[in-house]
Amino acid sequence: MSTASEDATFLQSSRVLVGDFLEPDPRVYWVDLSVSPTIAYTATPIFVFAPFGELIAWICYFIAGAMLYRLSMFIHELVHFRRGEMSWFRTYWDFSVGIWLLIPTFIYISHLDHHSSRHYGTKQDGEYLPLGLGTVTGVAMFMAQVLVQPLFILFRFLILTPVSYFHPPLRCWVIESFSSLVIIFRTPDLVGKCGDT
Repeated sequence: MSTASEDATFLQSSRVLVGDFLEPDPRVYWVDLSVSPTIAYTATPIFVFAPFGELIAWICYFIAGAMLYRLSMFIHELVHFRRGEMSWFRTYWDFSVGIWLLIPTFIYISHLDHHSSRHYGTKQDGEYLPLGLGTVTGVAMFMAQVLVQPLFILFRFLILTPVSYFHPPLRCWVIESFSSLVIIFRTPDLVGKCGDT
């Protein structure tokens, strides 16, 4: 069994070996963020307006789906950038992708808690879900969330956001309790910290 010092040495040597892979290459990111939206935003309207059932519609459906998924996954990279790192890229992604897909980067900042030794596996970790210890029903309910989460996102941005501008306590609650993209739904606190003041 390895000791803590051996583990630390192994991690340090591993980081040295792959250190060059840990630094983002802005050229790769910018090229990807130029090509992927072009493909996605070209294939999507072709799928939408093509006659139902035609081969071109199905081809564009899979292409658009894959590219939109790829674009959405940038959010994971973005929240792991260091403060100030590639900030123009993040801003451009938010305006060209994040806002249109209703997943701006600020709603995924909570992902960093998943990597924190203080929060991992606790109530503050919105991504820790030991599915292997759950029931079949629990796993099925978790998988069914994929059908519900887009409705929550639409409700949050298209209804709660504009209404909250005219109701400060509601805005406080929306910001504090309804602004994180997580895989574990919890009942948000109806009174937030700023709502107590």
